[in-house]
Amino acid sequence: MRAFCLLFFLLNCFCLSAQDQRFDGTIEKQLFFSGNQVKVEADSAYMVSKKRAAAINQRLDELDSLRSVCSVLMTRNNALSECLSQTYNSLLHLKDELDKDADIQNRHLSSILNDLDKTNADLKSNNLSLKGNNEDFSTQIKELDSVVKKLKRETRWIWWNGCADKVVAFAAGIGVGVLVCVLVR
Repeated sequence: MRAFCLLFFLLNCFCLSAQDQRFDGTIEKQLFFSGNQVKVEADSAYMVSKKRAAAINQRLDELDSLRSVCSVLMTRNNALSECLSQTYNSLLHLKDELDKDADIQNRHLSSILNDLDKTNADLKSNNLSLKGNNEDFSTQIKELDSVVKKLKRETRWIWWNGCADKVVAFAAGIGVGVLVCVLVR
């Protein structure tokens, strides 16, 4: 009888522990134990074992950590995209400035080359003029050389003629002196 009482007590405890419970979907998660009777009043319900729930919770935690990492990466990606956009805009501005500078330098270089072409043409013209002047001067120098030679010849002839006149005058002076001496004596 004692065994029967014990069995009755255990069955009664077991039956009392297996209470009817309701699931109406207002609470997202509910814990039910083995032997519980569940009345589902929601449109659907899923039952998961403790081990499976632990694995799902672990995956959900991993997913949350991945979401936070993804959020950080997205923030960094947005910041890097902004920096890249600013760098790209800066490079476009720099390219525009370099193009403007190149155009200005090309215009200056073209102007300088035009000036050099004009100067080169002027120098060629001056060079031709100087060649003509050099030929004229060479001709005049040759003429002057011939005039100098003629003047030297004439100077020598004048000198010899002057010397001859002096010799004649000397001889005449001696002759007159001798004649005067002879007559005075």
